[in-house]
Amino acid sequence: MEAEPMRVASLALILWPIVGAVAAGRRKCYTAPVENCDQVATIAVTILAGPSTTSA
Repeated sequence: MEAEPMRVASLALILWPIVGAVAAGRRKCYTAPVENCDQVATIAVTILAGPSTTSA
């Protein structure tokens, strides 16, 4: 029974960046070439944070 929480946590760690990447796409982070480090940081934070209810 102890393996079940570990399995759920592993699944969450795998799916979360995918959900975040989709959220970044919906915020149109991938539409133009990256011009500076601020844009890279915005994309990375969006991927790590995952979806949000506000739009940019």
